[in-house]
Amino acid sequence: MNTLYVGIDVSSKSNVVYLMLPNGDKHSNFSVANSHKGSTQLVKRILSALTSHSLDTVLIGLKSTSVYGDYRYKALQNLTRARFFAVQNLTKEKQRFINVLFKKYSAMTQEKVFSKIFSTTALAVYDEFESEVTRLIPSGNRFLKYYLYEAAFSLVRCDKEYSDFYHLKYKEVNRYQHKHALALTARKFVRLFFRLLKDNRLYRAAE
Repeated sequence: MNTLYVGIDVSSKSNVVYLMLPNGDKHSNFSVANSHKGSTQLVKRILSALTSHSLDTVLIGLKSTSVYGDYRYKALQNLTRARFFAVQNLTKEKQRFINVLFKKYSAMTQEKVFSKIFSTTALAVYDEFESEVTRLIPSGNRFLKYYLYEAAFSLVRCDKEYSDFYHLKYKEVNRYQHKHALALTARKFVRLFFRLLKDNRLYRAAE
């Protein structure tokens, strides 16, 4: 296995990087800003080294200065979980409102407020109420499922293959198109993610 070894010393403002070839020789060392722009530069330097030396694997080791790295990851975890709970609370409040609305106006099913001419419309309204009060079985890790859906939707926005797949599945059904398409896209993403981890390789978008 032709492996490029990458050592990164993480600090608050910059990351010091050392690239080593499979035979132990130094390839290069440099520093990049600890920012989105610096991360982009780092990825480009790693890909350049892989290509120029015909390497197929990269192994990255991180060393954080003091407890900075651990603190940063903990802060990121707190931030993402706070967003998760905020979304959950909004969903619960919406659910509460729908339930109250349905109970308050459920008498309309006996009052026949819809005529036979609009029977399809009436059924659509009732189905909408039913769909809102029906919940999925809460199995699995809720945080992991949430993050996988977020990651899949990010791929839909920036990757043509996943965007095409999402819109294809979106058109297959007439109701709950987004949920249907996103669930299938997330499942496709899980397969990709597992294969990348198993093969220990980077993802390359289809040309």
